[in-house]
Amino acid sequence: MKFFYIILFCIILFFTIYFYNSSKLVSSEVERVLDGDTVELINGEKLRLYGINTPEGDEYYYEEATEFLRKKVEHKKIKYKDFGKDQYNRTLATIYLDGVDINKELVRNGYATPYFTSKSNLKNEYENAFWDCIQDEIGLCKKSLDVCASCINLKELNYDAEGDDRLNVNGEYFILENKCDYDCNLNGWLIKDDTSRNRFKLKNIILKGKNEMYFHSGSGIQTDEAYFLCTSKTCLPIWNNDFDTFYLRSRDGGLVIY
Repeated sequence: MKFFYIILFCIILFFTIYFYNSSKLVSSEVERVLDGDTVELINGEKLRLYGINTPEGDEYYYEEATEFLRKKVEHKKIKYKDFGKDQYNRTLATIYLDGVDINKELVRNGYATPYFTSKSNLKNEYENAFWDCIQDEIGLCKKSLDVCASCINLKELNYDAEGDDRLNVNGEYFILENKCDYDCNLNGWLIKDDTSRNRFKLKNIILKGKNEMYFHSGSGIQTDEAYFLCTSKTCLPIWNNDFDTFYLRSRDGGLVIY
């Protein structure tokens, strides 16, 4: 008899959780897809897909990501979970179509990368989806075909400068090393973090064979040993002290380091 009540309790608990979670989902219809991670609903509300980031208009794989999302949800009835507002007053949301997490589908199929600024139960789930994408080498997860892709290694990422990062921007740096015997031309290679705000296309840079170079977040005079990412008078820190990722892509858009 005791066993029966335990089973009954578990069943009741399961359905309580299920209906509680279901009640937090909002039903609507997508009027149009604005880009790879933003949609507009029939009521005019804009949803920014939570926990992911897709390429901007001038970036590799922008059109493909936008078209994938358009085929998935445009003019279709969806459900979404509200995670509050972003700085542009868009609703941060996880979109579900027939019970499938579309945000995660974008990551898994190589159209988006995980992007979290705080702790979330979805973080590990989306990172696992990205890892599966890496294994399949599709979309944004394709490895670079550049001859130097296997040569370049991230030796160190010092994301937390000593003291206040804003007052010591050049104290934030990373080191790239060339493990090969020959020089590598990194002109046009792209360095970015989780966001689309911090993107840096390298210029006039040759990393010599069996050598390394420091890349500082601030400004300065470029040498054979040091490169400065900031070209403006006002330089800000790039790397968050938590919840951030380093991406390096070659000219062909292929992934070199992540």
